Amino acid sequence: MTETNLPLQNKVAIVTGASRGIGAAIAEALALRGAKVALTFTSDSSVEATEQLVKKIKGFGTSADAIKIQADLSHVGSPKFIVDTTIKAFGPTIHILINNAGRVTKPKP
Repeated sequence: MTETNLPLQNKVAIVTGASRGIGAAIAEALALRGAKVALTFTSDSSVEATEQLVKKIKGFGTSADAIKIQADLSHVGSPKFIVDTTIKAFGPTIHILINNAGRVTKPKP
């Protein structure tokens, strides 16, 4: 893809739940279009998959870039941590937010 075909060049995106499935696919699609993407995930078991996605995005050879951020969105301070980390990495403007994180809980008896 040429730089002129990158409609999201210089745009910054945060994708929650980006370690696998729909979140990973969305993050990759944004990056293929030139976005800088903050990939958020919660569990320690998702570290390796998220690191691999960061490597893949950095290898696109375009303006795309990626960072990983481990944060549990059930904690009140996590959104601020995610935003602060993204701004530190990519600058003061966040253009896109994909709220994909989910949590499965067992119903109470």
